[in-house]
Amino acid sequence: MNDGPSRRPTIKISVDGEPVPKQSFRYGPHPYQPQRLLDWQALVSWAAKQQMFGRHPVAYPVKVTIWFYRKRMGKCDLDNLSKAVLDAMNGIVFEDDSLVVELHLFKFFCSMEQHVPGIVVFVEEP
Repeated sequence: MNDGPSRRPTIKISVDGEPVPKQSFRYGPHPYQPQRLLDWQALVSWAAKQQMFGRHPVAYPVKVTIWFYRKRMGKCDLDNLSKAVLDAMNGIVFEDDSLVVELHLFKFFCSMEQHVPGIVVFVEEP
């Protein structure tokens, strides 16, 4: 009996640390990104590389779900948070973030007693 097409396994990546949004920073003719954003993206990329060890980036359409846990209640756009994460996983988890055909984003504010600031990312077939 055939249960239909087999589904590829879900990729789960967890990263501890305060999520940093990626905005369009431009000063003069060259784009500028603050060091804390570059550090955050390096941390996300490292976690993605650890999870993908021995596997190639996926080359098929994916659904991505990201849970953001932030300790700061300040103004922070959800789309800018996701941009930093997707860009950091580009070429590691998926060949290109243009393969993301469905995106689910959730932002939670937490105290250290409730949850450690960070992200949990799920990448799967839509």
